[in-house]
Amino acid sequence: MDRTDVIDRLAGGGHIVDLTALLLRYCRTHHDALRERLWIAADQRRHASIVARAAAILAPLGSLATAEHAPGAWTPTESIDATTGRALALLADDAVAIHAIATALDDHAHAAFFGRFDDTRTRLRPGDPFPVPAPEAARDLFGPHLTAQPDRQDDRVDHTAHLRLLAADHGFYVVLDGRVRLPPPSAGRLIAVAVPSTELPIDASHAWTTDAAAHRFRDVQPADPEAQWQRIAALLARAEHHGAWAVVLPELALTEPMVARIEAWLATARRVALVAAGSYHTSTGGARRRNIAPIVARDRRVRSHAKVFPFVNGGQIEDIRPGRRMTIWTARRWSFAALVCRDLLSTRVVPLLEDLRVRLVFAPAFSPRTAELETMARYLAVRAQGAVIVANTPHAEGDPVAWLAQPLSVADAPVLRRDGSPHLILFTLGQTSWIYGQ
Repeated sequence: MDRTDVIDRLAGGGHIVDLTALLLRYCRTHHDALRERLWIAADQRRHASIVARAAAILAPLGSLATAEHAPGAWTPTESIDATTGRALALLADDAVAIHAIATALDDHAHAAFFGRFDDTRTRLRPGDPFPVPAPEAARDLFGPHLTAQPDRQDDRVDHTAHLRLLAADHGFYVVLDGRVRLPPPSAGRLIAVAVPSTELPIDASHAWTTDAAAHRFRDVQPADPEAQWQRIAALLARAEHHGAWAVVLPELALTEPMVARIEAWLATARRVALVAAGSYHTSTGGARRRNIAPIVARDRRVRSHAKVFPFVNGGQIEDIRPGRRMTIWTARRWSFAALVCRDLLSTRVVPLLEDLRVRLVFAPAFSPRTAELETMARYLAVRAQGAVIVANTPHAEGDPVAWLAQPLSVADAPVLRRDGSPHLILFTLGQTSWIYGQ
């Protein structure tokens, strides 16, 4: 991208997201040289000076961040007029100055960024801008004792604190869904992990079909679906009694018809706002088998994630078609996504969620080995300043059934299988302790 093009487009004014993205694309084109310059003291001083000059140009407009303290009192079309655009364009001497102008726009108008994405689904393509939850809002979720902020671990210079550009090498159909109307999570809120099946061996609680010739297995489900539903219903009732904000079930803990029963239950709940309802195997006409993780929420939006990374066990692979869509459900100050078990090990998925700065990741699992999952959950929590909540069906004595990774300086150990009874574990956002629900 040529600097003259940037100057011409900036001088015409326009939507605040478009203008900031324009500047960031130039920074991406000149990334390595710009990064080197921003480590030089003289360029740092010049950068700060241009940020201040750009802020003075923007100040007469008043803050475009009208959503900061008055939700609903703003529009999704906050713009910069041509006069202001021309004044900013006069500052755009080089990459350092262009980065400084982007920084000033972020400082001035970041709360308006989300307006374009509010109440709509947006397909993101490489290079497209997307808002991320306000970095300062991480303290609302996890309290004051956070690990180092991601920006202190990130030397990229092609994004601002509140707006980023989608990378090219992610390999997914990425959707940003701003149609979230749920009570927001906050520090002190309870998240329940409900594990209905802890009976051993695993084939005592689950049934599946094996194709030995094809080295595949499929159609994993509870051995007794009705008994399983009764256990799930009892755990949901206990989570509601304890005041949980969300409930997470393990992978393959239910059948597709049970999702409707969970929806019916949630319609009567007063405290639980969201159920990450594990997952189930399904197929369309015997083809395109999937492992689907539904998320049932109080706002009654239909949400689900198709597992990306099939499970391999004993030389047999899970007979599913890997999902290619990654959806991030987002509000202005928080966001969430779903993964299924080995998705959390994917060298494509984890960096993508890290870049998208997802605040809550619900991850149902059905795994006899969890050490790597625990490590990746901890990594993602720290890098994205978010939480990863895992519910796992145990396969052997001492297997973890649940853990919550948070961006806190002290990490708690995962919860191990206690006995063959259904488990309800209650985690508190912002704290590393947990309790068994009674």
